[in-house]
Amino acid sequence: MLPYNISFIFIFLISFLIDNLPISLKKILYFILFIFLLLFVGLRHEVGGDWFSYIWYIQDLKTYPEKIFTFRSDWGFNGLLYLLFNVEYNIYIINIFCAFLFIGSLFLFAFNQNKPILVLFVALPYIINVIGMGYTRQSVGYAFLIFSILALQKNKNLLFFVLIIIGSLFHKSLILFLILYFVNFNFNLKGITLLIVLASISFVLIIYKLDTIQFYIYHYLGEGKHLSSTGTVFRYLINLIPCLFILYYGTNFLTNKSEKKILSLLILFTFSGLLFYQYAPTAFDRMGLYLTIVQLYFYSNLDLIIKNNFFRKFVYLFMYSFYFTINYVWLNFSTYKNEWVPYNILFYQFY
Repeated sequence: MLPYNISFIFIFLISFLIDNLPISLKKILYFILFIFLLLFVGLRHEVGGDWFSYIWYIQDLKTYPEKIFTFRSDWGFNGLLYLLFNVEYNIYIINIFCAFLFIGSLFLFAFNQNKPILVLFVALPYIINVIGMGYTRQSVGYAFLIFSILALQKNKNLLFFVLIIIGSLFHKSLILFLILYFVNFNFNLKGITLLIVLASISFVLIIYKLDTIQFYIYHYLGEGKHLSSTGTVFRYLINLIPCLFILYYGTNFLTNKSEKKILSLLILFTFSGLLFYQYAPTAFDRMGLYLTIVQLYFYSNLDLIIKNNFFRKFVYLFMYSFYFTINYVWLNFSTYKNEWVPYNILFYQFY
């Protein structure tokens, strides 16, 4: 438990100091933070909800390499497993690769916000600790969602599509965010032609994997629904707070029109999740993980959103208190806390 708290308090303290540092020192400090978080997530040992699942996959592949074709259909992650299953320290290489994409995307996103350090502070208790360490495949999907949003900001629609497809090879749920493509859609010959081409590719992929799609619809939405996620509503409620603030204050703190539309859609998805999660709690829970980006947008841009100095200080106090509470509750009362506690890292055990 101590490594989590030390990491969190360290970033908390830095958030008060970093604005007063010279630019050169800021760059060094952010580099140190990047390396620290990369190793913290990537070199964990027997930590996270999916740790042993991937160990079993690797052990299976060592005995029956042909089983790669029967694993879950996340082809990108399957390919990574297949390349490395016979390599020493394979699980750590896989995790460090996924962590590089995940932590790298958070830093890239952070440097596009008003206060980058607050992206890391808000992200650490849940986005980094839980998604980064407990949902390895989806953490890569999360990274590619951020990459794709940044592509849309620059009107790179084709790149957006490619990034979503690559990310969905690690976690298929990301494919649903293809809907963001319409943020920049232009009703001209070029736009319509590109849409037809992309729709055709998507249709072929759907037909090719129709059996997999039917399987997930049956088990997550239909009669075969058997999984439950007890924390779904709480995670959506946490996301609801910044959504309500942004609805009240607007999205003018963003200068990019595409980004404004994207954020508005993410807020709409949050409200939709709150309304309909009971019909498919696990499916909406997985989608809700992506929507936590709204929290990163709001808290890292408080100075631009809330102009009243007194109220802004109050919201800052709320933010720090709230995420300290989240960190404490997760470490002490989470149903699956034993999957994360104690924290161990390669070559050193905190038992």
